Amino acid sequence: MKLSKFQAIGWFFNAVDIMAEGSILDQINGMFCFDREIDQLSLGYFAPVHLLCSANWDERLLVAWCLIGSAEREFAKKLVAEGVHNFWPDAGFCDLEWEAQVQARFACLSTHQPSHIEFEFGSSFGLPAKDPLQFAQ
Repeated sequence: MKLSKFQAIGWFFNAVDIMAEGSILDQINGMFCFDREIDQLSLGYFAPVHLLCSANWDERLLVAWCLIGSAEREFAKKLVAEGVHNFWPDAGFCDLEWEAQVQARFACLSTHQPSHIEFEFGSSFGLPAKDPLQFAQ
């Protein structure tokens, strides 16, 4: 079974979080592996940076949703509806109100620089400069 790009991103986050618990070398390897895997999804040059700089799981979910296109969004919802494993903390992205919530928060996400990073990985590497987040159609 093929995973959606959205589910793949969720899986990559789980893997990089495990690597972030290790040594500095594990953290660096995690960053490079995450970058390489996200690049394979063709989401744009700054996609790995936007994703890794997310402050918490809620923001990770929103950023990933913004980066994938509408066909991938529908595919992700379909996989969850069919009972395929969900690599995100919940399936809130399947709720009817989800799209409106994303659109309401999108403007803040595109320029947001969090003062607190929940994840050890983000705290270790900081917040590099990046282009504004674009909402994929």
